[in-house]
Amino acid sequence: MEDWAKNGVPAGVAWPKNRSALRAWQGPNGNLRVWSDVHIDQERVGKHPDLTRRFIEAVEHITFRQTAKVDRLKHARTDAQIAAAQRDALQEQNARLLSEIAELKRRVQTLEALIQARTQS
Repeated sequence: MEDWAKNGVPAGVAWPKNRSALRAWQGPNGNLRVWSDVHIDQERVGKHPDLTRRFIEAVEHITFRQTAKVDRLKHARTDAQIAAAQRDALQEQNARLLSEIAELKRRVQTLEALIQARTQS
């Protein structure tokens, strides 16, 4: 679990989220024995208080990683929505500017035609 705390929990793997669940957990492959320490549910008590402390730290880190991942996904979705809205606004602005350019070109052509007609008369 300490490795999962550093690198993330593999997809589809169930992991114990508290000490009670740890006691019954048989590992990711189901090949570990159930803990015989009935006091694992109590902090700083039992046969292996150091392992209990390490488990608690691993759960905290895994939970933080998962929460941070969800937050990053939410931010990524929000950023994508903002980018799409900005893209749409820029496309509308470009279309408007292209229309204005075309109108200005028509005006220039009209004025050039008037100037040429006056200079010829």
